[in-house]
Amino acid sequence: MLSKESIIEFQLIAKEEFGEDLSFQEASEIANGLVDYFSLLKELRIRNLQE
Repeated sequence: MLSKESIIEFQLIAKEEFGEDLSFQEASEIANGLVDYFSLLKELRIRNLQE
């Protein structure tokens, strides 16, 4: 789970880069989903390298 500060920073990035005003809840769900996604990719990459 990301810190409150990280989620607020993600909100600012979404606004600056994409013009999206996200609520704290929306930003939290999206940002944590991205972290989970990249964690999974990392695990899959490590498994493939071990084979």
